[in-house]
Amino acid sequence: MPGKKHRENRSIYIYTEKFTEGEWHPFKILKMIEIPDDECYFMMESRQGNRMLMPAKYYANYGIEPKSTVLCRIDKINCSGRIFLEPAHPYYATGELYDFKLTKKRQMIDRKNRKVERYFMMGHRNKIFEAITEDLNHLLIPCRIQARITGIRKGVLILRDIKLINNC
Repeated sequence: MPGKKHRENRSIYIYTEKFTEGEWHPFKILKMIEIPDDECYFMMESRQGNRMLMPAKYYANYGIEPKSTVLCRIDKINCSGRIFLEPAHPYYATGELYDFKLTKKRQMIDRKNRKVERYFMMGHRNKIFEAITEDLNHLLIPCRIQARITGIRKGVLILRDIKLINNC
């Protein structure tokens, strides 16, 4: 993209285990823990025994349970070496087209003080999912759309190539 700098995917070693942004690794869910005055986390363990925490609030509808194994993408490694994980979505895959029923939208202000539209839609098995996409103000809500999932961050679907199927 013009104006955007490309950077190499960061990697980090924890003991002898290498983690690189964009790679997928299985993690065993050991338990759910609550940190006082904070929130709930999944305590996870890699194949080589390295333990990590992942916030549970973003993945409430994923069906993640203790003693299960979850495949996670290394989403980001920040400059201090903190690893951010994104578990595989239980119903949707990046790059695929899906049909959704838009049910409502909400305007929010993001961390960079920009106005962001968040959309809520009914999808797989009539579950409600949250999504970010280009402005859909021209659509009447509720309506049915078809969209391509280009990414998933913190359980939120990122949609592109949106086509109106019909107004409900």
